[in-house]
Amino acid sequence: NIDVSGAIPVDIFIGDYKVPEYGGTKDGIYFKIYDDELLKKLEGQPLGYGFQGQKVEALDIQFRPSTLKPFKKVDKKQ
Repeated sequence: NIDVSGAIPVDIFIGDYKVPEYGGTKDGIYFKIYDDELLKKLEGQPLGYGFQGQKVEALDIQFRPSTLKPFKKVDKKQ
């Protein structure tokens, strides 16, 4: 086992928006964004990463929820 107790968590950004909820799957990562208007605003923005709330680098990957499959919309209550 690897001890990660002292690790600094990675922040995920879409444009300048710091994604508050994300996680990993065997196929990649997922985001939880509950606001439809925000989702539309983030369309086409570059993905990036950072540490302690500061974006370090934008990647050459754009966030395209309108074209990604599978893309699942869930109610916030779930």
